[in-house]
Amino acid sequence: MTKPKSQPPVTREVRPPGKPGPAKMVINAKVVQALAAKGLSHQQICDAIGINVATLTRRRKESAELDDAIKAGQARGIAVITNALYQQAIKGNTSAAIFYLKNRAGWRDRVEVENEFVLPAPLIISVPIETEPRDITPSAFDNGNSVTSKNFPKQLNVKV
Repeated sequence: MTKPKSQPPVTREVRPPGKPGPAKMVINAKVVQALAAKGLSHQQICDAIGINVATLTRRRKESAELDDAIKAGQARGIAVITNALYQQAIKGNTSAAIFYLKNRAGWRDRVEVENEFVLPAPLIISVPIETEPRDITPSAFDNGNSVTSKNFPKQLNVKV
């Protein structure tokens, strides 16, 4: 018994002799739909069938069949996983039931907390401001000069 041949994901159209340009690739919509049903992203689908994402995007705009195949594949994949999750919840899997209800029924793990904390009076921070520009290169400190707080006569007050 021979195994049936699977359809290639991408084939090239045969162009008549003398027609300029490369042959246009034909993307197999059934293969793309099956890949989309498995949850693959557009980039992953393109990597699997050997085309560029820009080619897939352009072909989706040109062909309603290809666009519908991707949408149908994604919907089918979501339906299969949703049904499996639902069946697990029905069988008593508590984690599956909670996950399903959080995502489908709007359940949330939120605790409302009332805050009656009052901030104290404004905090004042004093930052010294240098009145004259100083040389802070390493050579300026070679002769024993140092920068200290006594060299900063003015204060900057900031309220926070």
